[in-house]
Amino acid sequence: CTIRNSIIANNSAPSGGGIYGGTSQYCRIINNTSGGDGGGAKGAAIENSFISANVASSGGGTYGGVIRSCTILDNSATYGGGAYSSLVVNSIVFYNAATSNDLNWYAGAFTNSCTFPMPTGMGNITNEPGVLSLSNPHIIAGSPCIDAGTNDLAGGAVDIDGEPRTNGVAVDIGCDEFWGGGI
Repeated sequence: CTIRNSIIANNSAPSGGGIYGGTSQYCRIINNTSGGDGGGAKGAAIENSFISANVASSGGGTYGGVIRSCTILDNSATYGGGAYSSLVVNSIVFYNAATSNDLNWYAGAFTNSCTFPMPTGMGNITNEPGVLSLSNPHIIAGSPCIDAGTNDLAGGAVDIDGEPRTNGVAVDIGCDEFWGGGI
């Protein structure tokens, strides 16, 4: 299935609390729980979405799958608070908690993303992303995520707000493209 422009919230499942498989674009995946893997999503292709406040045993935000141009904040798990074993590109994975090792992510592949600690892969940064709040994925002026993405992995022509994806020399990391008057 493909889910677009939706709020997936307050769900619970043994695996994949919010989404299990399929594709999600321009969504808010918030406040879901899983007793196993993937509080927000498991094995899904997720683009230009906000994943926040989800809880699981492994991968509080996501477990497996391909994550493009997303912002993953304030999720928690025993292993991999934000993302576990996921392919992550042009995304912010920050301010997540894991009780076993306090990591934002575990065993994934990252490209042009903002996370901590530094993963292997090209174009990654560890600076704090400069978002408005843990519940608001919009980046602020001066964010290190502005123009730090790679255009060929943008995951769509518009951001989560429907604004054009490029406002400068490259796309911004995360689900939001910074437009000064758009906040």
